Amino acid sequence: MWHEGRGSRAGVAPIPTEALLDAAAELLDEGGPDAVTLRDVGARAGVSRGAPYGHFADKECLLGAVAAEGWERFSDEIAALRGTPSGRLRGALTALVSIGRRHPHLYRQMFGPPLSFSRSCKRAAGLRARHDCSPLSKR
Repeated sequence: MWHEGRGSRAGVAPIPTEALLDAAAELLDEGGPDAVTLRDVGARAGVSRGAPYGHFADKECLLGAVAAEGWERFSDEIAALRGTPSGRLRGALTALVSIGRRHPHLYRQMFGPPLSFSRSCKRAAGLRARHDCSPLSKR
């Protein structure tokens, strides 16, 4: 589940971080990292073009949040798997291959060189605290 962004200013509804991350993921799918700009994410999300800057310090932080959310969704899929250990492993690998095929740019972000994904970026995105964004690293 995507998480809500920070609170609102007087009388203005908060911009859901979910909408910004969804927009960024769509742009990433369509054209890779070069297609993702904070201004285009705001426009795609239906908010002001400058709104994403209130949630993400820069493009690297935004792409890190998209990758972290990809790991969180993958981790949730793994947690939902039932059956034998070998069956769960097979299910996890199948899910991972599916991400690579359906969302190759996201897959590259998830497995690319670690981004300098600061604590403030994680907080801004409302993501679970993970140092390297990998659900497999602690297991």
